[in-house]
Amino acid sequence: MQKGAINVSSFDSSLQKDSVSAAGSYSVNRAVSIGVVCIFSYFVSYYSRQLLGVSTPAMTESGLFTKDFLGLMSSVYMVCYAAGQLVNGIFGDILNPKKMVASGLFASGALCMLFPFLPFDWLRVICFGCLGFSLSMLRGPLVKIISENTSKNHSRVICTFFSCASFAGPFFAGFLSVLFDWKYTFFVAGCITLIIAVTALSVLTFFERKGYITYTTGKHQGVRGVLQVFRIEKFFFYMIIGAVVETSITAVAFWVPSYLVEQLGFSPEAAATVYAVIFFFKGMMPFVALALFRALKENDIFLMRVSFSLSVLFYVGVILVSHPWVNVLLLALALMAVGCASSLLWSIYIPGLGKTGKVSSINGILDCTGYIVAALCNAVFGFVAEYLNWTGVVLLWGLIASFGVVATLFVKKKQVKQM
Repeated sequence: MQKGAINVSSFDSSLQKDSVSAAGSYSVNRAVSIGVVCIFSYFVSYYSRQLLGVSTPAMTESGLFTKDFLGLMSSVYMVCYAAGQLVNGIFGDILNPKKMVASGLFASGALCMLFPFLPFDWLRVICFGCLGFSLSMLRGPLVKIISENTSKNHSRVICTFFSCASFAGPFFAGFLSVLFDWKYTFFVAGCITLIIAVTALSVLTFFERKGYITYTTGKHQGVRGVLQVFRIEKFFFYMIIGAVVETSITAVAFWVPSYLVEQLGFSPEAAATVYAVIFFFKGMMPFVALALFRALKENDIFLMRVSFSLSVLFYVGVILVSHPWVNVLLLALALMAVGCASSLLWSIYIPGLGKTGKVSSINGILDCTGYIVAALCNAVFGFVAEYLNWTGVVLLWGLIASFGVVATLFVKKKQVKQM
């Protein structure tokens, strides 16, 4: 090559490298932008649903409510949430997911603000049922937005923070209950939800206009398109796992503050603080699960088996150890172990199915199944706590985790089959 001549091949190679680097940077920036707005939107779902649980001790002490009635409200919420997950999950693959998310946020914020001022018990029950349906409009459409507009690795990382938000929700709800009485806890939470609703709608609309997010729809597939979800490999196994983890996350978590007060002797204020701390550490489990998932070469079934087994052992310790703080530690470890298994479902399995175009339906069906079981178990927990004893309740918690262990014994390492 003559002196001063341009090396065209080197120049082209440099341009290609710069192009790849720029594309990678754009992909990461877009994933971060989408992830942030979706995580904060989903955070609403989990602190809203835990408001009743953290407020239960104070509400029962007021003499206005019994544990049976509060358990009924929680169960109605779960049934409506489960039905809504199925309906809204399917519609999330048909309608504009941004509009569904915005509608769910606005409705849930208004209902939380309204609840403390309702004069009749039957109105409170209806309000909580509507709250459950409103919140069911969030997860499926949000996961669809994430999985269809980011790479599989990025979507899994985002959904890891998604799961973290779901566990941080109870921590935030507990924090609010420490600052305010139960009425203002609901009212302030509703105000915060409305602020997030306005922000999320504005940002998602901006992303649509800029082309950052697009959606695939299944308007013409009908029932046949929904039924295709059940053809995914090991889908029924994950339905069982969904039932186990949702019961542990929702129904068990609901009764933890009451357990701390009535069984361990904490004051309602101290119980709310302890509850918040437990779920703060539980919020770290999605990151632990993702790291272990990669370290074990994506052997999610083995990791689930170990997680559920540890949870059972810790629940046995909760029954056997009476010292309050040791008991709390064992209870926290049991919930954290289940949290690890839960993260593998919601943060690993579902986001990995983005190419199917049916993530919202998949999420809705799994969540619906889980909440139906959780609602039934929640009513049982309330009955046992009211008329028997808390040892029996904890025994049931451990039994539920043992179902997860048994389920993992009948499957091998997951290999996702795309449709």
